[in-house]
Amino acid sequence: MSCKYLFLVSERYAFPVMRPIQEEIIKRGDRVAWFFDREDCAQYLLDNEERLEDLAAVLAYDPITVFGVSDFIYDFFPGTKVMLFHGFNAKPRSDKNVHFRHAWHCYDLLCTQGPDTTAGFTKIQEKYESFEVVETGWPSFDMLSKAVPQKNSRPKILYASTFSPSMTSTNKLFDEIKRLVMLDTWDWIITFHPLMASEVVEKYRTLTMYDNVEFLEGDNNFVALTTADVMLCDTSSIIVEFLYLDKPVVTFKNRIPGPHLIDIERPDSLQSALAEALTRPKDLMTEITKFINHHNPYRDGESSKRVMDAVERLNSGQIQNLKPQPLNILRKMKSRFRFGYPLLNGLFRNRRG
Repeated sequence: MSCKYLFLVSERYAFPVMRPIQEEIIKRGDRVAWFFDREDCAQYLLDNEERLEDLAAVLAYDPITVFGVSDFIYDFFPGTKVMLFHGFNAKPRSDKNVHFRHAWHCYDLLCTQGPDTTAGFTKIQEKYESFEVVETGWPSFDMLSKAVPQKNSRPKILYASTFSPSMTSTNKLFDEIKRLVMLDTWDWIITFHPLMASEVVEKYRTLTMYDNVEFLEGDNNFVALTTADVMLCDTSSIIVEFLYLDKPVVTFKNRIPGPHLIDIERPDSLQSALAEALTRPKDLMTEITKFINHHNPYRDGESSKRVMDAVERLNSGQIQNLKPQPLNILRKMKSRFRFGYPLLNGLFRNRRG
């Protein structure tokens, strides 16, 4: 009998992470459905993908596993809970400040991308023993692993910025980016985080009046990542995605700069930094390889397969002796209020499956 799996989506960036998993699930003869925390994400669902409209439909569907990419998932949804991660750590952290630091509270299995993520969560797992950590590589990279290198007629720059007001470069770099666009030496692709302020989006959208600028929106950065020669960014996890393709990144006041980046402090340094990146300096490219091997060393396009192998081990009982998860009473109560789910139903119970 086939198994039923559910994808929980809160932001559009979940799609490129989950679709490779969906492909692997269907390949195994099983079924997939999607549930949206935000209605505006539903527009990115494909015609052949199944949607569950409400909690009643989720309960009736009764999935064996629910996949999430954020650091919280609803405990009263049926099934084991599996974390896929929506990106990579982009901020400085200590051992006590692991990216997605709350994920272990409510997931049974964390599928980590590489040594960087695995090390932090393994320390927590050894302490609490309430979840399993399996290093699988990031499913979103399965498609990138198979991407054919793009040859452009002239250099193409991808500008991608975070939405965080304290880290975004959009306001400080706009005038210089516009000046470089008007020079018409390079082509540009501009794409932003889904939570970017609307006024910033509209400001940069005006640059499409120039023939060498393309503004991309949607659920997948694949086109932008695979066609650009160099990325311009600030502090965002999309940097790791671009570096994975062995391409240089210029950053503006990056929070965790290193030898794998060309980081600048002033807008007037932008043109020369981009020109340097386009030459692909040997030392820089060596550092990029080292960096990627630490964050996501898997280049075989098989991460989704490794994820599903781990999920099947979890569901078949091969991953055993997990201790009860923290109660998380406040977060559980808030989510029950939101869905109108009976407040005390399972509130104090450690539910797996």
